[in-house]
Amino acid sequence: MATTTSLYLRTAETLRSRFRLLPPETLVPSEPVLQAELEVSRATLRHALDILEREGVIKRQRGRGTYTHHRRLVHNLSGLSSWTDQLRATGVRAGTRSLRVSFETAPPRVVELGMPESEEVMVIDRVRLADGVPISWMQNYLPKDLAENLRVVELQNGSLYEALRLVGVQLVRAEDVVTAELSGSEASERLEIAVGDPVLCTARRSWNEVGRLAEVGFVVSAAHRYEYRVSLEGRTEPFVEEH
Repeated sequence: MATTTSLYLRTAETLRSRFRLLPPETLVPSEPVLQAELEVSRATLRHALDILEREGVIKRQRGRGTYTHHRRLVHNLSGLSSWTDQLRATGVRAGTRSLRVSFETAPPRVVELGMPESEEVMVIDRVRLADGVPISWMQNYLPKDLAENLRVVELQNGSLYEALRLVGVQLVRAEDVVTAELSGSEASERLEIAVGDPVLCTARRSWNEVGRLAEVGFVVSAAHRYEYRVSLEGRTEPFVEEH
C-alpha cells in the first residue's frame, strides 16, 4: 500500500516539476504518452493528474485536452489579516486537517521570539487546506491565560484571529519574517510534497491592544502553491528641472 501511495505521489511530483517549466495554457502530452514515458499504470497516472488538477497546476478541458494552469494563492502582506480571511477574499474554500490542541511550556524557538521562558502556552497545530488541497502547516503558540477559553470548533475551518476576538483578544500589530527553505520529512508528509521541495517559512509575532505578545506562529507553505505579495509606494517628489 505504501509503495503504491508513494508511486503516485512521486509521479505527481515529476509531472509537477515538468509542468511548472511550461508557460500557462500549454497543451501537455496525452495520458497514453505520459503513461508510456513514466512507465506507470493508468490508475497511478490518473491519480497523479487528479492531484495536480486539484492544486491548480493543470486544467482539463473536455474535447481539448489537458493544459498547464499554474494557479498560486496570493497572501497580501499590506495589512494584518488572518490566513483564512485572505483565502475567503479570493473565493477559495478554506479548510483544516489534522487539528491538534495542547498545552505546554513555551519551547525554545518561541522564547527566542519574545515569549517568557516559563509561559504556559496553548499550541494549535493544523494543516490548512484551500479547496481541499493542503497549502500550509501552521503551529500557533498563545499564552494560556489569553487562549484557554477558545472554542476548538471555531478553529476547524475558521480564522484564529476571529476565534480570539470572540474571547476578547484583539491582535493589532504583527511582524512576519519569511524565509525560503527546503521541505523536511514532516512538512512533506503534512503538505503532500516531496522531501527537498521548496517551501516558504513564516515566523510571526502578534501583539494585542495593550502591547502584550499574544501569539507566536510558524507557518510552512508549499512554494508552488502559495506566494506572498507586498505592495510598496514611493514618496512623490516634485520635479525640478535643472538648468
